[in-house]
Amino acid sequence: MIGQIAAVLADELSAVQTAAAATASAATHEESKAENQYDTRGLEASYLAGAQLERVAELEGAIIRLKNTPPKDFAEDDRIGLTALVTLEHEGAHFLYLMMAVGAGISLHDAGRTITVITPQSPLGRALLGKCCGDEVVITTPQGERHFEITSIS
Repeated sequence: MIGQIAAVLADELSAVQTAAAATASAATHEESKAENQYDTRGLEASYLAGAQLERVAELEGAIIRLKNTPPKDFAEDDRIGLTALVTLEHEGAHFLYLMMAVGAGISLHDAGRTITVITPQSPLGRALLGKCCGDEVVITTPQGERHFEITSIS
């Protein structure tokens, strides 16, 4: 699964690098030269290029961090930590989450199951960190409190 996350991040990195190069080119292109004091096309393009380059650096760091995160084999009685695959039950429905340092929100597909990557910085990740199988976690959403039971850790 770590390989799938790395592939998603690598695809995003490639797209952002391409966009950053195009934006940087547009910022320095002859047509971006200000025609008057109110023409900010070139300035706006340079700000966008800078932000895209920051995102490139973030993604490169995330990929390195991911590659340096060894997967741990969790037993049912272990506490949830990085690389734990957690099954939660809420009102009869089951949800699978993979706790990782990076890649929040990525959906993985494994053996017909959908697994959502979460990080310890997310509300759900914070609530799960250090919990055990059988524990209940409560997440407050705009719609109210949601109660989840941890039904498995692997």
